[in-house]
Amino acid sequence: MSVQKLRGTAWLAVTVVALALNGCGEGGGAGPAGGSIVSVARIASVTKAEAATVLTAAGVPVVPLNDVEIHKIVYLTTDESGALINASGALVVPQNLSAPAPLLSSQHGTTTLKSDVASTPPPAGQPYDRLEALAFGTAGYVTVLPDYIGYGDSGNRFHPYLHGKTLASAVVDLLRAAKSYCGANNIPLSGKLFLAGYSEGGYATMAATKEIQEKFAAEFAVTASAPMAGPYDLSTSLLDILNSTTYPGPGFVSFAFWAYDRVYALNMLNQAFMPVFAAKLDTLFDGTHDILLDINPALSTDVATLFQSQFLADFRGNGSVVLKSRIAENNLHNWTPTVAMRLIHCKGDDIVAFKNSQTAFNNFSTNGAKRFVRLIAPAPDGTHAACFGPAMLTAKAWFDTLK
Repeated sequence: MSVQKLRGTAWLAVTVVALALNGCGEGGGAGPAGGSIVSVARIASVTKAEAATVLTAAGVPVVPLNDVEIHKIVYLTTDESGALINASGALVVPQNLSAPAPLLSSQHGTTTLKSDVASTPPPAGQPYDRLEALAFGTAGYVTVLPDYIGYGDSGNRFHPYLHGKTLASAVVDLLRAAKSYCGANNIPLSGKLFLAGYSEGGYATMAATKEIQEKFAAEFAVTASAPMAGPYDLSTSLLDILNSTTYPGPGFVSFAFWAYDRVYALNMLNQAFMPVFAAKLDTLFDGTHDILLDINPALSTDVATLFQSQFLADFRGNGSVVLKSRIAENNLHNWTPTVAMRLIHCKGDDIVAFKNSQTAFNNFSTNGAKRFVRLIAPAPDGTHAACFGPAMLTAKAWFDTLK
Protein backbone atom coordinates (compact mmCIF):
# COMPACT_ATOMS: atom_id res chain seq x y z
CA MET A 1 0.00 0.00 0.00
CA SER A 2 1.82 3.07 -1.16
CA VAL A 3 0.97 6.73 -1.28
CA GLN A 4 3.78 7.50 -3.70
CA LYS A 5 2.79 8.68 -7.15
CA LEU A 6 5.85 8.11 -9.31
CA ARG A 7 4.56 8.65 -12.81
CA GLY A 8 6.56 8.87 -15.90
CA THR A 9 8.06 7.92 -19.24
CA ALA A 10 8.89 10.40 -21.97
CA TRP A 11 7.29 9.68 -25.31
CA LEU A 12 9.92 9.33 -28.00
CA ALA A 13 9.76 7.35 -31.24
CA VAL A 14 8.38 3.92 -30.44
CA THR A 15 9.78 0.87 -32.19
CA VAL A 16 7.84 -2.30 -31.60
CA VAL A 17 9.89 -5.48 -31.77
CA ALA A 18 7.94 -8.75 -31.82
CA LEU A 19 10.11 -11.55 -30.46
CA ALA A 20 9.30 -15.22 -30.88
CA LEU A 21 11.05 -16.14 -27.64
CA ASN A 22 10.03 -18.18 -24.63
CA GLY A 23 11.11 -16.95 -21.17
CA CYS A 24 14.82 -17.66 -20.53
CA GLY A 25 15.00 -19.73 -23.68
CA GLU A 26 12.91 -22.49 -22.15
CA GLY A 27 10.39 -24.75 -23.77
CA GLY A 28 11.46 -24.67 -27.42
CA GLY A 29 8.52 -26.02 -29.41
CA ALA A 30 6.41 -26.39 -26.30
CA GLY A 31 4.21 -23.37 -27.03
CA PRO A 32 3.85 -20.10 -25.13
CA ALA A 33 4.75 -20.02 -21.44
CA GLY A 34 5.00 -17.52 -18.65
CA GLY A 35 7.76 -15.08 -19.50
CA SER A 36 7.34 -15.35 -23.27
CA ILE A 37 7.81 -11.97 -24.92
CA VAL A 38 4.91 -10.55 -26.91
CA SER A 39 6.47 -7.21 -27.90
CA VAL A 40 9.05 -4.63 -26.91
CA ALA A 41 8.75 -0.89 -27.62
CA ARG A 42 11.28 1.78 -26.80
CA ILE A 43 9.52 4.63 -24.98
CA ALA A 44 12.38 6.83 -23.82
CA SER A 45 16.08 7.58 -23.96
CA VAL A 46 17.31 9.46 -20.89
CA THR A 47 20.78 10.95 -20.53
CA LYS A 48 22.63 11.16 -17.24
CA ALA A 49 22.06 14.92 -17.22
CA GLU A 50 18.32 14.55 -17.83
CA ALA A 51 18.03 11.92 -15.12
CA ALA A 52 19.97 14.12 -12.71
CA THR A 53 17.53 16.97 -13.31
CA VAL A 54 14.53 14.75 -12.51
CA LEU A 55 16.12 13.12 -9.47
CA THR A 56 17.40 16.40 -8.05
CA ALA A 57 13.99 18.05 -8.46
CA ALA A 58 12.46 15.15 -6.51
CA GLY A 59 15.06 15.44 -3.76
CA VAL A 60 16.69 12.11 -4.58
CA PRO A 61 20.44 12.29 -3.79
CA VAL A 62 21.58 9.86 -6.49
CA VAL A 63 24.25 10.76 -9.05
CA PRO A 64 23.48 9.06 -12.38
CA LEU A 65 26.35 7.04 -13.86
CA ASN A 66 24.78 5.85 -17.11
CA ASP A 67 22.43 7.03 -19.82
CA VAL A 68 19.46 4.66 -20.12
CA GLU A 69 17.11 3.30 -22.77
CA ILE A 70 13.62 2.54 -21.48
CA HIS A 71 11.32 0.02 -23.13
CA LYS A 72 7.79 -1.15 -22.62
CA ILE A 73 7.82 -4.93 -22.61
CA VAL A 74 4.65 -7.00 -23.03
CA TYR A 75 4.94 -10.59 -21.86
CA LEU A 76 2.86 -13.59 -20.85
CA THR A 77 1.99 -14.31 -17.24
CA THR A 78 -0.74 -16.19 -15.38
CA ASP A 79 -3.85 -14.62 -13.89
CA GLU A 80 -5.68 -15.64 -10.74
CA SER A 81 -7.29 -18.61 -12.53
CA GLY A 82 -3.99 -19.83 -13.96
CA ALA A 83 -4.72 -18.67 -17.51
CA LEU A 84 -1.96 -17.10 -19.62
CA ILE A 85 -2.57 -13.40 -20.32
CA ASN A 86 -0.63 -10.42 -21.61
CA ALA A 87 0.96 -8.23 -18.96
CA SER A 88 3.38 -5.35 -19.24
CA GLY A 89 6.20 -3.57 -17.51
CA ALA A 90 9.17 -1.32 -18.10
CA LEU A 91 12.68 -2.49 -18.95
CA VAL A 92 15.48 0.00 -18.26
CA VAL A 93 18.79 -0.73 -19.99
CA PRO A 94 21.90 1.23 -18.93
CA GLN A 95 24.11 2.31 -21.81
CA ASN A 96 27.88 2.06 -22.28
CA LEU A 97 28.41 -0.54 -19.61
CA SER A 98 31.98 -1.63 -19.02
CA ALA A 99 31.01 -4.98 -17.48
CA PRO A 100 28.00 -7.34 -17.34
CA ALA A 101 25.12 -5.74 -15.47
CA PRO A 102 23.14 -6.95 -12.46
CA LEU A 103 19.40 -7.46 -12.96
CA LEU A 104 16.97 -5.71 -10.61
CA SER A 105 13.19 -5.81 -10.27
CA SER A 106 11.46 -2.86 -8.59
CA GLN A 107 7.85 -3.41 -7.48
CA HIS A 108 5.58 -0.39 -7.22
CA GLY A 109 3.21 0.42 -4.38
CA THR A 110 -0.55 0.80 -4.49
CA THR A 111 -2.11 2.73 -7.31
CA THR A 112 -5.73 2.70 -8.40
CA LEU A 113 -5.09 4.49 -11.69
CA LYS A 114 -4.77 2.11 -14.62
CA SER A 115 -2.07 4.15 -16.36
CA ASP A 116 -0.01 5.05 -13.28
CA VAL A 117 2.69 2.50 -14.04
CA ALA A 118 6.23 2.55 -15.38
CA SER A 119 5.42 1.38 -18.92
CA THR A 120 2.98 4.24 -19.60
CA PRO A 121 4.35 7.17 -21.63
CA PRO A 122 3.50 10.61 -20.22
CA PRO A 123 1.89 13.41 -22.17
CA ALA A 124 4.01 14.71 -25.06
CA GLY A 125 6.88 16.89 -23.93
CA GLN A 126 6.96 15.63 -20.35
CA PRO A 127 10.11 13.98 -18.99
CA TYR A 128 10.37 10.37 -17.96
CA ASP A 129 10.14 10.62 -14.19
CA ARG A 130 9.68 7.20 -12.63
CA LEU A 131 12.14 7.71 -9.81
CA GLU A 132 12.90 4.04 -9.12
CA ALA A 133 13.59 3.40 -12.80
CA LEU A 134 15.99 6.32 -13.04
CA ALA A 135 17.70 5.78 -9.69
CA PHE A 136 18.44 2.11 -10.32
CA GLY A 137 18.84 2.17 -14.10
CA THR A 138 21.32 5.05 -14.19
CA ALA A 139 23.32 3.27 -11.47
CA GLY A 140 24.04 0.42 -13.87
CA TYR A 141 21.27 -2.04 -13.04
CA VAL A 142 19.24 -3.55 -15.87
CA THR A 143 15.94 -2.77 -14.19
CA VAL A 144 12.45 -4.13 -14.69
CA LEU A 145 9.32 -2.59 -13.20
CA PRO A 146 6.23 -4.82 -13.50
CA ASP A 147 2.92 -3.01 -14.00
CA TYR A 148 1.02 -5.95 -12.36
CA ILE A 149 -2.18 -7.50 -13.68
CA GLY A 150 -4.89 -4.89 -14.02
CA TYR A 151 -2.59 -2.12 -15.28
CA GLY A 152 -0.81 -1.28 -18.50
CA ASP A 153 -1.59 -3.83 -21.20
CA SER A 154 -3.85 -5.80 -18.86
CA GLY A 155 -5.77 -2.70 -17.85
CA ASN A 156 -9.04 -4.21 -19.07
CA ARG A 157 -8.90 -6.50 -16.01
CA PHE A 158 -9.20 -5.83 -12.30
CA HIS A 159 -6.06 -5.76 -10.19
CA PRO A 160 -5.78 -8.72 -7.75
CA TYR A 161 -4.58 -6.45 -4.96
CA LEU A 162 -2.32 -8.10 -2.37
CA HIS A 163 -2.76 -11.49 -4.03
CA GLY A 164 0.57 -13.20 -3.53
CA LYS A 165 0.42 -15.72 -6.38
CA THR A 166 -0.29 -13.29 -9.20
CA LEU A 167 2.08 -10.62 -7.90
CA ALA A 168 4.87 -13.19 -7.70
CA SER A 169 4.19 -14.48 -11.22
CA ALA A 170 4.09 -10.95 -12.65
CA VAL A 171 7.58 -10.37 -11.24
CA VAL A 172 9.09 -13.75 -12.11
CA ASP A 173 7.72 -13.79 -15.65
CA LEU A 174 8.98 -10.26 -16.34
CA LEU A 175 12.42 -11.31 -15.11
CA ARG A 176 12.29 -14.21 -17.57
CA ALA A 177 11.27 -11.88 -20.38
CA ALA A 178 14.05 -9.45 -19.50
CA LYS A 179 16.67 -12.22 -19.52
CA SER A 180 15.42 -13.37 -22.91
CA TYR A 181 15.51 -9.83 -24.30
CA CYS A 182 19.01 -9.21 -22.98
CA GLY A 183 20.23 -12.51 -24.41
CA ALA A 184 18.78 -11.73 -27.83
CA ASN A 185 20.19 -8.18 -27.88
CA ASN A 186 23.73 -8.77 -26.64
CA ILE A 187 23.18 -7.13 -23.26
CA PRO A 188 25.41 -9.13 -20.91
CA LEU A 189 24.07 -9.86 -17.43
CA SER A 190 26.28 -10.65 -14.44
CA GLY A 191 23.97 -13.25 -12.91
CA LYS A 192 23.27 -11.11 -9.85
CA LEU A 193 19.60 -10.45 -9.08
CA PHE A 194 18.14 -7.81 -6.76
CA LEU A 195 14.50 -7.38 -5.70
CA ALA A 196 13.00 -4.28 -4.07
CA GLY A 197 9.59 -2.75 -3.48
CA TYR A 198 7.66 -0.54 -1.10
CA SER A 199 4.19 -1.08 0.40
CA GLU A 200 2.22 -3.32 -1.98
CA GLY A 201 5.56 -3.47 -3.75
CA GLY A 202 7.14 -4.69 -0.53
CA TYR A 203 4.52 -7.42 -0.32
CA ALA A 204 5.11 -8.29 -4.00
CA THR A 205 8.85 -8.41 -3.39
CA MET A 206 8.38 -10.81 -0.49
CA ALA A 207 6.03 -12.96 -2.60
CA ALA A 208 8.47 -13.08 -5.51
CA THR A 209 11.44 -13.86 -3.25
CA LYS A 210 9.56 -16.76 -1.69
CA GLU A 211 8.38 -18.04 -5.09
CA ILE A 212 11.86 -17.96 -6.56
CA GLN A 213 13.43 -19.67 -3.55
CA GLU A 214 10.82 -22.42 -3.35
CA LYS A 215 10.12 -23.07 -7.05
CA PHE A 216 12.70 -21.47 -9.33
CA ALA A 217 16.03 -21.66 -7.51
CA ALA A 218 17.56 -23.47 -10.49
CA GLU A 219 16.55 -20.58 -12.74
CA PHE A 220 17.29 -17.55 -10.55
CA ALA A 221 19.71 -16.85 -7.71
CA VAL A 222 18.58 -13.88 -5.63
CA THR A 223 21.58 -11.85 -4.53
CA ALA A 224 19.60 -9.59 -2.20
CA SER A 225 15.96 -8.79 -1.47
CA ALA A 226 14.60 -5.63 0.16
CA PRO A 227 10.89 -5.88 0.99
CA MET A 228 9.85 -2.50 2.40
CA ALA A 229 6.77 -1.58 4.46
CA GLY A 230 4.62 -4.43 3.18
CA PRO A 231 1.61 -6.06 4.89
CA TYR A 232 3.19 -9.52 5.10
CA ASP A 233 0.89 -10.61 7.95
CA LEU A 234 -2.34 -9.81 6.16
CA SER A 235 -4.52 -11.66 8.65
CA THR A 236 -3.35 -9.61 11.61
CA SER A 237 -3.14 -6.39 9.61
CA LEU A 238 -6.78 -6.55 8.53
CA LEU A 239 -7.96 -7.70 11.95
CA ASP A 240 -6.14 -4.82 13.62
CA ILE A 241 -7.73 -2.35 11.23
CA LEU A 242 -11.22 -3.72 11.88
CA ASN A 243 -10.54 -3.71 15.62
CA SER A 244 -9.66 -0.02 15.45
CA THR A 245 -12.05 2.87 15.88
CA THR A 246 -10.61 4.76 12.94
CA TYR A 247 -8.20 4.02 10.09
CA PRO A 248 -6.68 6.81 7.97
CA GLY A 249 -6.61 4.79 4.75
CA PRO A 250 -10.11 3.45 4.11
CA GLY A 251 -9.34 3.13 0.40
CA PHE A 252 -6.57 0.61 1.08
CA VAL A 253 -8.57 -1.74 3.28
CA SER A 254 -11.57 -1.46 0.96
CA PHE A 255 -9.38 -2.23 -2.05
CA ALA A 256 -8.16 -5.39 -0.31
CA PHE A 257 -11.66 -6.70 0.44
CA TRP A 258 -12.97 -5.65 -2.99
CA ALA A 259 -10.14 -7.47 -4.76
CA TYR A 260 -10.41 -10.63 -2.66
CA ASP A 261 -14.15 -10.69 -3.30
CA ARG A 262 -13.37 -10.86 -7.02
CA VAL A 263 -10.39 -13.20 -6.89
CA TYR A 264 -12.24 -15.78 -4.80
CA ALA A 265 -15.84 -15.10 -5.94
CA LEU A 266 -16.93 -14.51 -2.35
CA ASN A 267 -19.92 -12.26 -3.12
CA MET A 268 -19.59 -10.64 0.31
CA LEU A 269 -19.31 -6.90 -0.32
CA ASN A 270 -22.97 -6.11 0.43
CA GLN A 271 -22.66 -7.99 3.71
CA ALA A 272 -19.34 -6.38 4.64
CA PHE A 273 -19.82 -2.70 3.77
CA MET A 274 -22.56 -0.29 4.68
CA PRO A 275 -24.91 0.02 1.67
CA VAL A 276 -23.90 3.58 0.79
CA PHE A 277 -20.28 2.45 0.42
CA ALA A 278 -20.88 -1.01 -1.05
CA ALA A 279 -22.73 0.64 -3.94
CA LYS A 280 -19.70 2.81 -4.76
CA LEU A 281 -16.89 0.27 -4.76
CA ASP A 282 -16.99 -0.93 -8.36
CA THR A 283 -16.96 2.66 -9.56
CA LEU A 284 -14.27 3.78 -7.14
CA PHE A 285 -11.97 0.94 -8.23
CA ASP A 286 -12.63 1.23 -11.97
CA GLY A 287 -9.11 2.50 -12.61
CA THR A 288 -9.94 6.18 -13.09
CA HIS A 289 -10.01 7.28 -9.43
CA ASP A 290 -6.99 8.21 -7.35
CA ILE A 291 -6.85 6.40 -4.01
CA LEU A 292 -5.70 9.49 -2.12
CA LEU A 293 -7.58 12.24 -3.90
CA ASP A 294 -10.82 10.43 -4.74
CA ILE A 295 -11.28 7.10 -2.97
CA ASN A 296 -10.27 7.87 0.61
CA PRO A 297 -12.55 10.97 0.75
CA ALA A 298 -15.46 8.97 -0.73
CA LEU A 299 -15.31 6.41 2.08
CA SER A 300 -15.12 6.79 5.87
CA THR A 301 -12.19 6.67 8.25
CA ASP A 302 -14.62 5.54 10.97
CA VAL A 303 -14.56 1.75 10.93
CA ALA A 304 -18.07 1.33 12.33
CA THR A 305 -19.42 3.71 9.68
CA LEU A 306 -17.66 1.99 6.79
CA PHE A 307 -18.47 -1.63 7.68
CA GLN A 308 -21.63 -3.47 8.71
CA SER A 309 -21.79 -4.26 12.43
CA GLN A 310 -22.44 -7.97 11.85
CA PHE A 311 -19.45 -8.23 9.54
CA LEU A 312 -17.25 -6.57 12.15
CA ALA A 313 -18.52 -8.95 14.81
CA ASP A 314 -17.93 -11.97 12.56
CA PHE A 315 -14.47 -10.90 11.47
CA ARG A 316 -13.40 -10.01 15.01
CA GLY A 317 -14.79 -13.28 16.30
CA ASN A 318 -15.17 -16.77 14.86
CA GLY A 319 -17.12 -15.86 11.71
CA SER A 320 -16.10 -14.91 8.17
CA VAL A 321 -14.35 -18.29 8.00
CA VAL A 322 -13.98 -18.53 4.23
CA LEU A 323 -12.78 -14.94 3.85
CA LYS A 324 -10.27 -15.27 6.67
CA SER A 325 -9.03 -18.55 5.22
CA ARG A 326 -8.40 -16.91 1.84
CA ILE A 327 -6.58 -14.03 3.51
CA ALA A 328 -4.42 -16.47 5.47
CA GLU A 329 -3.42 -18.20 2.22
CA ASN A 330 -1.72 -14.94 1.25
CA ASN A 331 0.25 -14.37 4.45
CA LEU A 332 4.00 -14.09 3.85
CA HIS A 333 5.35 -13.62 7.37
CA ASN A 334 6.17 -17.18 8.42
CA TRP A 335 8.57 -18.99 6.09
CA THR A 336 12.36 -19.38 6.02
CA PRO A 337 14.32 -17.17 3.63
CA THR A 338 17.73 -18.47 2.61
CA VAL A 339 18.73 -15.35 0.67
CA ALA A 340 20.11 -12.07 1.96
CA MET A 341 17.13 -9.95 2.97
CA ARG A 342 16.63 -6.60 4.66
CA LEU A 343 13.18 -5.77 5.94
CA ILE A 344 13.02 -1.98 5.77
CA HIS A 345 10.16 -0.22 7.56
CA CYS A 346 9.57 2.91 9.66
CA LYS A 347 8.03 2.52 13.09
CA GLY A 348 5.72 5.49 12.56
CA ASP A 349 3.95 3.91 9.58
CA ASP A 350 0.28 4.89 9.79
CA ILE A 351 -0.98 2.71 6.91
CA VAL A 352 1.00 -0.55 7.12
CA ALA A 353 1.88 -1.27 10.74
CA PHE A 354 5.58 -1.73 11.51
CA LYS A 355 4.77 -4.94 13.33
CA ASN A 356 4.33 -6.62 9.93
CA SER A 357 8.08 -6.41 9.49
CA GLN A 358 8.83 -7.10 13.16
CA THR A 359 6.67 -10.23 13.14
CA ALA A 360 8.22 -11.44 9.89
CA PHE A 361 11.72 -10.84 11.25
CA ASN A 362 10.91 -12.66 14.48
CA ASN A 363 9.44 -15.63 12.62
CA PHE A 364 12.26 -15.79 10.12
CA SER A 365 14.79 -15.72 12.95
CA THR A 366 12.99 -18.45 14.87
CA ASN A 367 12.80 -20.53 11.70
CA GLY A 368 16.57 -20.42 11.29
CA ALA A 369 17.02 -17.50 8.91
CA LYS A 370 18.48 -14.97 11.34
CA ARG A 371 21.85 -14.96 9.57
CA PHE A 372 20.15 -13.97 6.31
CA VAL A 373 17.70 -11.31 7.49
CA ARG A 374 17.99 -7.88 9.11
CA LEU A 375 15.30 -5.42 10.20
CA ILE A 376 16.02 -1.73 9.58
CA ALA A 377 14.04 1.42 10.42
CA PRO A 378 15.67 4.09 8.22
CA ALA A 379 13.61 6.99 9.60
CA PRO A 380 12.16 5.56 12.80
CA ASP A 381 9.25 7.98 13.24
CA GLY A 382 8.44 8.26 9.55
CA THR A 383 4.90 7.77 8.32
CA HIS A 384 4.08 5.51 5.40
CA ALA A 385 4.50 8.37 2.93
CA ALA A 386 7.56 9.89 4.59
CA CYS A 387 9.42 6.59 4.82
CA PHE A 388 9.39 5.85 1.09
CA GLY A 389 12.46 7.91 0.19
CA PRO A 390 14.70 6.85 3.09
CA ALA A 391 13.68 3.22 2.60
CA MET A 392 14.49 3.16 -1.12
CA LEU A 393 17.84 4.90 -0.57
CA THR A 394 18.69 2.41 2.17
CA ALA A 395 17.94 -0.49 -0.17
CA LYS A 396 19.94 1.03 -3.02
CA ALA A 397 22.95 1.72 -0.81
CA TRP A 398 22.94 -1.91 0.31
CA PHE A 399 22.54 -3.24 -3.22
CA ASP A 400 25.42 -1.06 -4.42
CA THR A 401 27.78 -2.84 -2.03
CA LEU A 402 26.82 -6.21 -3.54
CA LYS A 403 26.48 -5.57 -7.27
